[in-house]
Amino acid sequence: KLVDQYVSHIVFTQYLFAIGSYCAIVIFACCIQKPWLVKKLILLYGLTLFGTPLLLHLVFQAKNKPWLVAITSVIKQVSVAIGIIIFISCSQIKSL
Repeated sequence: KLVDQYVSHIVFTQYLFAIGSYCAIVIFACCIQKPWLVKKLILLYGLTLFGTPLLLHLVFQAKNKPWLVAITSVIKQVSVAIGIIIFISCSQIKSL
C-alpha cells in the first residue's frame, strides 16, 4: 500500500533525526557544568526520542482512530513521569 510506504519512509527519517538529536544531547550533557546526576537524567530523558517515531499519530488520525492517538500519548507521558520518579528515588537512596 501507498500508506505503508509513506509510513516506513517517515519512520526512517524520524529515526535519523532522533540519532542526530541524541548526539547533540550527548555533546550538550558533556559540556554543561552540572552534577553527574543532572547529566545522567538529561541523557536518559533523551532516550525518549527513539520511541517517538513509532507514535504514528497522523496515520491513526487519518484512519479515523483518534482514540489510539490519545492512548499512546497518555502511555508515553505516564511512562516518562514514572521513570523520572524512580530515577530520583533511586538517586536519593544512594546518596543516603
